Amino acid sequence: MDRLLRLLEKIKHQSSYVLIGANLIPLAGVLVLQWSFLDVLLVYVLETGVIGFYNIFKVLTVKMDEYYKDVLVVQIIIKFFCSVFFAIHFGAMAVLLGAMVYLVASLLSGADIDMMKSLKEAWPGILSLLFSHGYSFKKNYIEGGEYTRTNIRVLMISPYLRLLWILLILFLGAAGGGVLMMYSGTGIFFVVIFIFLKITVDVISHEMERRKLSVAKNLDSGILSTMDSVQSIPEKIVHFVIDKLFTQK
Repeated sequence: MDRLLRLLEKIKHQSSYVLIGANLIPLAGVLVLQWSFLDVLLVYVLETGVIGFYNIFKVLTVKMDEYYKDVLVVQIIIKFFCSVFFAIHFGAMAVLLGAMVYLVASLLSGADIDMMKSLKEAWPGILSLLFSHGYSFKKNYIEGGEYTRTNIRVLMISPYLRLLWILLILFLGAAGGGVLMMYSGTGIFFVVIFIFLKITVDVISHEMERRKLSVAKNLDSGILSTMDSVQSIPEKIVHFVIDKLFTQK
């Protein structure tokens, strides 16, 4: 209990508590409403889409580099092109990897794949995570000024890192949960442990991200430096076209 209290004391942002609350909805669904492991897994697979959805708005609202601050048309072109590219590329990857995770759990457990049934059961969990990420976007990114302390290159890469980390947790959970469901029928104890593991990973990564973006923009340190050094493909194309247009005689 003391460890739990010390852990909670390290949480500095309201959005982390909202995130915890959102993740407790699937837990309540398992314990009270008898959600299956596949129902919970579908909620978390669809969460990757929620992450991508809000990241599009982050790209559209981010403060541009000083070089483009007085050129509104250039800002609009870059943001629009990057957001469209991200939506298509990230969306396709999230769907493909998410479907693989869900399929693995279904095959190992021997349960029939019925996503519509799972959606009817687990929609409150999906809405809770949609609200949680929306609250963080409003509270931290907009009101907290994080949009002034990042850039498009970071925003185009960071969701992929989080996607792969989340899907790794889900894949391990899918494999373990699927096997337990096959032999025990429900594997409810594992599902509860899995949800708490997911909450822990979410809160830690959320707090780390807030900490990195809580200070003045400094892309020469930490993971932001790594991501900043990798130019996104669509932004490179837009930069090239614009430079050519403005330098033509």
